[in-house]
Amino acid sequence: MNNPFRIPFDEVKFSLSNNELSVSSPWVSIEAEIEEGSISSSDLQLPLKYEKGNIQALLEHLQEYCLFYDEPRKNLLKAKDFLEPEVWPFENKDILKYRINRYSYDPITAFQLLQKDSLLQQCETKNNVYKNLELRLKKSPEDFKSSLIFLLNQTYYITENFSKVVHPDKKMAEGLSCFSREIYEEEVGHHKLILQSLKALGADPDLDQVAQPTKDLIQIVSEAFQNSALGFALVNSSLEGNHYPAEDPLSKIIKQSPFKDAAKGIDAHFKINKEANHKDTGLKIAASLTHYLGPEEIFYVINLTKRLQKIFFDIDASFINFIKKE
Repeated sequence: MNNPFRIPFDEVKFSLSNNELSVSSPWVSIEAEIEEGSISSSDLQLPLKYEKGNIQALLEHLQEYCLFYDEPRKNLLKAKDFLEPEVWPFENKDILKYRINRYSYDPITAFQLLQKDSLLQQCETKNNVYKNLELRLKKSPEDFKSSLIFLLNQTYYITENFSKVVHPDKKMAEGLSCFSREIYEEEVGHHKLILQSLKALGADPDLDQVAQPTKDLIQIVSEAFQNSALGFALVNSSLEGNHYPAEDPLSKIIKQSPFKDAAKGIDAHFKINKEANHKDTGLKIAASLTHYLGPEEIFYVINLTKRLQKIFFDIDASFINFIKKE
């Protein structure tokens, strides 16, 4: 099989100074030294000549950072459904980028472009949460502690219930049976690590602190798992993140506080996810699908992604509201 033709997202920018390459996007920035002569400044001038072999090799080298999408393939099996929604979400400007024809949509390209939409929204709201948490720490260690307990209750609820809704004995969408047991076994028991962090703060899980959007997130995980392999791949990807920094950002903030022991469970959870490379599970699911998506499913997945983005926004808003009430 030929290597896929990779096209950088519009939001990704490249620059070169001597042999130092800079790559920036709203969700990640990278500095790397490259081999002399492998890429020139003219190669990176806009419009980017991404069809050149050296640019394709660069994108392949940087593939873990979600910087590009693959050109839709032309060798998949015919889509299994041909129902057209009454109203198409034409406001999704990327839809034509993963469409082969009116009835055929490449699942990998759709995954990559819809994942990018989620990243744009998440990187903004997550930064707000961590920024506010740091402000709480500067204001008062006790205020920080109560805010951290609230955040950890959301994480505990998600990790405790995720494995329940993806249990291999549950009803699942076509295409997930070869992944379900592995995903379940990788995720089951992770809530115990978050419990360790809660206990370090002298707290127990408190269902009354779990925000409604957090409960809605588990509902959308369950729905996607039952209805669409690509939909579930996108939900899973949103939960796992797009790349692993050197350190969990929440743990990094906790270690600046008097409650350093609370970082241990979070660090253990982060290490498991990083070593097992959970961030790539969604793309693996999308890559395993052998049929094009039909218009009915792509409509469902686009709308699922929009609902998911709103849920993440509402989860983060619930944290801000919690702070205001204190």
